[in-house]
Amino acid sequence: MVEDGTVMRGRVMVYSVPGCPHCIQAKATLSTLGVPVCDVDVNKHRELTARLKELTGHSVVQQIFFNNLYVGNNEDLQNLDPERLERLVLSVREEPVPLDAPPVPGENSFDSDGEVDGVYTVQKFGVALPDVEPLIHFALNCGAKGCPPIKTYTPQDIDSQLRAAAEAFLENDDSCVIDSVGREVKLSQIFKWYKADFGGTDEKLLNWVFDHMGASQKKRTLQALLSEGKVKVSYLPYNWSINSTD
Repeated sequence: MVEDGTVMRGRVMVYSVPGCPHCIQAKATLSTLGVPVCDVDVNKHRELTARLKELTGHSVVQQIFFNNLYVGNNEDLQNLDPERLERLVLSVREEPVPLDAPPVPGENSFDSDGEVDGVYTVQKFGVALPDVEPLIHFALNCGAKGCPPIKTYTPQDIDSQLRAAAEAFLENDDSCVIDSVGREVKLSQIFKWYKADFGGTDEKLLNWVFDHMGASQKKRTLQALLSEGKVKVSYLPYNWSINSTD
């Protein structure tokens, strides 16, 4: 049952990790649909990784199922055709959880807070996503190989630490490539998903990237391109594999 009293026979499964912005966005979107979200912390149950790869063909940190129907990751959810999404929500409302639905550790062991042995939480209400400082994307991430490296930060001089993390990320050719011949800047998908946080337009995004690069040949090349104008922005393939997984 959800907030308005509607009885839900099925469920939506989200396999995620704490602090992952993509996972948070996915769960926020699902909550607005009024469906019960069962959130499984993959960090606590690494044994699920092999089973999820068997079910989906991917070793990633976020997987979404409507009952036994695999949707994909957060990007796939956001890009769902509205009619298909409506059918998926209807299936959760009307159809009970099938026997071949993806696994839930400790199923049927709910405590009074809606948790199952500390493994997943049933979410019933919307989640508000606050505005963020763009640099937070280089510290708060889901641990995928395409994310910035996970590090420990301290309150003292946090801005400098985050700027250093951004510089290191942008210097990596897996995250930022400057093609002077094609007049193109290829960036991590993070800049696409959270483009609004980086200014909302290609021009503002490129200026942000330039301002947060360390002194390097890559920055000098970008400066030359920006001075001439008309620079194309594209996005690199994202590696969703978990860092600890080969």
